[in-house]
Amino acid sequence: MTARFRLYYNSDGTVNQYSMEDLPGDWIAVDVATFHAHRHDVRVIKGKIVPLHSVTLTYHLVDTPTDTTIATDPYDILLLVDSDQQHILWDYRSDN
Repeated sequence: MTARFRLYYNSDGTVNQYSMEDLPGDWIAVDVATFHAHRHDVRVIKGKIVPLHSVTLTYHLVDTPTDTTIATDPYDILLLVDSDQQHILWDYRSDN
């Protein structure tokens, strides 16, 4: 049996953990050097490891109850809240 070095990652491509065990979740096989480096400043995009400095992460505001993406400026988000109105639960979603 050959040892398999695995990088488990989350749905947004962030590193979950490195392991040699067969665990539930998404993973890619990595070489010994990558496994021992145990880097978390990378993303898994389309099955490949991409250094974080070369990744542009884009996030959007999402109306959680309806799962609707709200068009926003990527650098300036301002939310005005009226205390007399019902509030909307917001969340961030990544394009990556």
